[in-house]
Amino acid sequence: MPNLSTISLNDQWVSYIDHVTPVSGFVDGSAFVPSLRQWISEGESVRLERKFSLEPMDEICVSYFLHVLEAPLTAQITINGRVLAAYVKPFEMDVTDYVWLEDNVIAIYVSGAAPGKFGDVYLQPVPCDQL
Repeated sequence: MPNLSTISLNDQWVSYIDHVTPVSGFVDGSAFVPSLRQWISEGESVRLERKFSLEPMDEICVSYFLHVLEAPLTAQITINGRVLAAYVKPFEMDVTDYVWLEDNVIAIYVSGAAPGKFGDVYLQPVPCDQL
């Protein structure tokens, strides 16, 4: 039986203020964000980034759907450098063509003028024959 479990993307994010400005106390310009759901906008523009890996599935064909249940109004989501869309909540999109096995990067750009918080963010693998 293949493992088609939901892949949580809620934890282990890194934030970059104004997309490039170093965060005080962090030499590489980043700050660790243990939980995206606990992140709070402090009025600056931010890039939140998280790496994740996908393992081969036993299924012949698997599609991946990205779910973002809540995000600040101006959030823009990218996977592996490709812009998915400006955020509309709740956000759900087939991202199969945007991800690959092994290393992937999801980034969310949030404007400083956009108050808001995040809900769950996850990938759901679905066998193609169930679409």
